[in-house]
Amino acid sequence: MITSADVILRSDKTQVLDALFTLAHDECVYYSNYEVATGTTDGAISLGPVTTATVVYVKSDQTVTVKHNASATAITITANGFILLFNTSVTALTVTNASGSTANMKIYFAGN
Repeated sequence: MITSADVILRSDKTQVLDALFTLAHDECVYYSNYEVATGTTDGAISLGPVTTATVVYVKSDQTVTVKHNASATAITITANGFILLFNTSVTALTVTNASGSTANMKIYFAGN
């Protein structure tokens, strides 16, 4: 479950991505672009080589919802917005896109 301590930043500004890449992470980092078709429900997003992400950044050009760790609670990302989860423990991420358009997403994981 996501608590207010987990979600440290939610905004329509994207400059935070630059700050993310300057974080000192001596573990594993994975960054990818995804296209998520409209009508997708709980589509799995690969964490790449990351087993447990302690930092998660998700940006989308369409309104989508994401869930982590098979949670029943969805987080809404508005069009051109993003979420940043910090000091968390994410092992799985899914996305639902009911926007009517393909969602172009940028996703960043850091952890081990």
